[in-house]
Amino acid sequence: MKINEVPQEDANAFEKAFNVLQYAVDDEGKFTTVKSVGWNPKTVVMQNAWDYENEKAEKARELVLAGKRSPLFYHTRKNMMNAWILSGYTGFSIFRVMLHFRPRFFDRLSEKKLKKYADAFNYETPDQLLEIPNHKAEK
Repeated sequence: MKINEVPQEDANAFEKAFNVLQYAVDDEGKFTTVKSVGWNPKTVVMQNAWDYENEKAEKARELVLAGKRSPLFYHTRKNMMNAWILSGYTGFSIFRVMLHFRPRFFDRLSEKKLKKYADAFNYETPDQLLEIPNHKAEK
């Protein structure tokens, strides 16, 4: 597409407006980059993807509050990770990470292991792993 054809539709579907880098052909026929605020079909797809990730985090939050999963499970979902990804960041085996999703195993974790998990989420302290919102997140 040419520079003047790069979509510039409303990007207010998201909480914050942002620009997406697109490639386009300039007047000389060379590829160049152009900032675009979006294209409605792409915006809808992106919003659906975010809604899906937020739903997964909400279900995880409910399971934690019900005592069926550990806070680690919620933070993993909230950060759009899974046990495999978290395993890679921490060096713990996938099996061990999945065990730590259970409250009775999570409650016995050493400070050193909690610190590894906190680092994986870029938290300043392991205490942040224990923070679970008591109410559903607003859109």
